[in-house]
Amino acid sequence: MTELPMAYLAWISGLALLAAVVLFFALNRYELRVRRRAEAGRAAAERVWSDGWFCARCARVYFARSGEDRGPALNLREFRVQVWEAGGYGDRVARHPTT
Repeated sequence: MTELPMAYLAWISGLALLAAVVLFFALNRYELRVRRRAEAGRAAAERVWSDGWFCARCARVYFARSGEDRGPALNLREFRVQVWEAGGYGDRVARHPTT
């Protein structure tokens, strides 16, 4: 008769294990989606990033002359926005502002 009250511990352990496995796979799937989204725009963002060069003296970013006019020099915040928008994740700029 003492074995019956302990049976609920097996059920609790089994449910906790099931919840842990489901949580593990759900988080893994979410991380994979985030990584794929970032990788999709990485090449375009790196093209904009590699075209720019930073002048430490005036704290501005200038673009290499690649045949297209990119406009005037940018401050670091504007350059960051341009790189992130080229990569397709410009919506993160508002969520992660710079100082």
